[in-house]
Amino acid sequence: MLNPFELEMRRREFLKAFGALAGLATIGGAVLPGCAPAVRSPVGALKALSEGEATLFVSLFPHFVPTGAEAALPVPAAPSGWLPAVDNLVAATEPAFRKLFHILCALFEHQPVLSRNFSRFTRLPPAKQAAIVSDWAASPSALKSSGYQLFRTLVVLGAYSQPEVYRSLGYVMPCGPAPRPRPQGLVTGAEAAGTIREVADVAVVGSGAGGAMVAALLAEAGQKVVLIESGSYYDASHFTGSVPEIWSKTYAQQGLAMMEGDPPVVLFYGDSVGGSTTVNLGTCYRTPDHVLRRWASEEGLTGLSAETMAPYFAETERAIHSEETSWAVIGEREKVLHDGAKKLGWNHRRLNRNTLGCVGCGRCLLGCPVNAKQSTLVSLVPRAGAAGAKIFSDARVTHVVIEGGVAVGLEASIRDPATRLPKAALSVRAKRIVLAAGALGTPQILLRTGLGDHHTGSHLRVHPASGCLGVFPKRLNDRLGAPQAFGVEQFNDEGIMLETFFGPPDLFAALAPGHGAAHNEILSRYPNASVLIFFLAEKNSEGSVRPGSGGATVLKYNLTEDDAATALRAFELVCELLFASGAERVLIPVGGMHVVRSLGEAKSVLASVGRRQNLRLNGFHPMGSARMGADPARSVVGPDGQHHRVRNLYVADGSLFPTALGVNPQVSIMSFAAKIARGLLAA
Repeated sequence: MLNPFELEMRRREFLKAFGALAGLATIGGAVLPGCAPAVRSPVGALKALSEGEATLFVSLFPHFVPTGAEAALPVPAAPSGWLPAVDNLVAATEPAFRKLFHILCALFEHQPVLSRNFSRFTRLPPAKQAAIVSDWAASPSALKSSGYQLFRTLVVLGAYSQPEVYRSLGYVMPCGPAPRPRPQGLVTGAEAAGTIREVADVAVVGSGAGGAMVAALLAEAGQKVVLIESGSYYDASHFTGSVPEIWSKTYAQQGLAMMEGDPPVVLFYGDSVGGSTTVNLGTCYRTPDHVLRRWASEEGLTGLSAETMAPYFAETERAIHSEETSWAVIGEREKVLHDGAKKLGWNHRRLNRNTLGCVGCGRCLLGCPVNAKQSTLVSLVPRAGAAGAKIFSDARVTHVVIEGGVAVGLEASIRDPATRLPKAALSVRAKRIVLAAGALGTPQILLRTGLGDHHTGSHLRVHPASGCLGVFPKRLNDRLGAPQAFGVEQFNDEGIMLETFFGPPDLFAALAPGHGAAHNEILSRYPNASVLIFFLAEKNSEGSVRPGSGGATVLKYNLTEDDAATALRAFELVCELLFASGAERVLIPVGGMHVVRSLGEAKSVLASVGRRQNLRLNGFHPMGSARMGADPARSVVGPDGQHHRVRNLYVADGSLFPTALGVNPQVSIMSFAAKIARGLLAA
């Protein structure tokens, strides 16, 4: 999705170019030329979509999801079955995002008015509508490609999350729920009122991997801790629904965030109590030795060797119960890929995951419904609360209070989790402030505080990721199993990590590329499919994060040609392993959707990609936007996590890391946070 600043600029360019057209009307709050009145919503009252937007999505549905004889997998087309899910996702977004979503809908609806069609999209015949959808899907324009991805994702999620689709594919909710008592000391946005004032030894911002570790260790040491989380609180009872239901609660921008770039990259990160640990796959890796050596050489971080960090890694692994994935919870989809890697002689292994009592229900990315995944929601946040920490959810920190070069407190706005509108205020005075709001949240707080410099919010690193879907001649049993059970480490020195992945049908549908009959036919083979993903440790790609107007987040990311070439290499390796594992067809998401039946055919497709803009990538594990280093001219904080220019202000999350890790980061974030917390206790 376009970030708000870029979308506003595109809107202004659009209006300037076509402002001479006569007639003005409104759709979804955006004023555009040549609009006709919207028709009544096909499903009655909706929360976020206007009547015109509802009609637009109903018009889009048959282009994204086939109906009738051309549908290999029947999907109910009645809007009452899928449109409310789309509406709920949009309604759960921030007000600033919704405003710009309305603008994008208006641009799509009215683009034909400004072309030779001279009609709104919803009034065109199906053939002309299909041509416009295909044009946006294949367009090199960031506006069009982002708009296509957004509309497609929303429609596909709504369509394939219907109970009838689950039943057709033989998928049933395999476990849960098993809720636990909520953490002690928790105050949610629904419960907060007026202005709340707190005095503490330490205020910690963020309840994810870094913040929860700091809060638990300091509270257990007798420190008075206030833990502040911008997301809402949900327990396991909320993790049994469809993908749209859960994304609307636990993912930032409801899983629809996009970094503006060439190509644009969809970014997934959590936004609830527990942060991304609530919705990650639980994979546990220590920071690689070669990464620590690089940081020592390039950034002067000589006190962070593998030997120095070993006790902190061990402490983290105990706290979250890192263990090797048991064969008992590994499904057939993962086993065939394990056998393929063995056949090729590639270095591979069962991955460590932070689980205790895993039953292999395959829903890690949607929150664990049985509390087996030891996310900070289940492990460290309750520890902090039990030790006396006060915990506030739905609280967005606006800025840190600084007096005489010393951090002395912070201010936050508490929102109503139902409306997402402000309803209370939180003011905290503390001896120390620890920012652990993630690599997207922490730099924005620093910038809103007036602590901007060349590095704050810059050097944003992610792990660019994608993968391929293999269709096998046999059914790979109905049991999903652990969704990320195996990893291939053969190509780590090239910056390529291969890992298995799978999930429920609607998640499968959203992540599978393309649309229409071909997309539907692939989804009909869900029981026979397995997915292998890759992610990259970038060589020189990086981006930036900035606060936008109305609480929006402005994200940019530049994928270099070097990293694009590595991505193509990774696609080839993924195809090689899938075919070695017995796949009869492989789906490659580059330059559209390509179905190949041999490795040679896959190589030909990848050789023809050409421009890096034809890559369709996701981003995971944001890092580096408030990086640490010994030299203040090259970094934001020192090796101890303390800000170079402000005393008693610390950072303890993934924004610390000077480079991408090349492995799943939660153990690294928690371990560095533990080291920082121990340093605070020793000071």
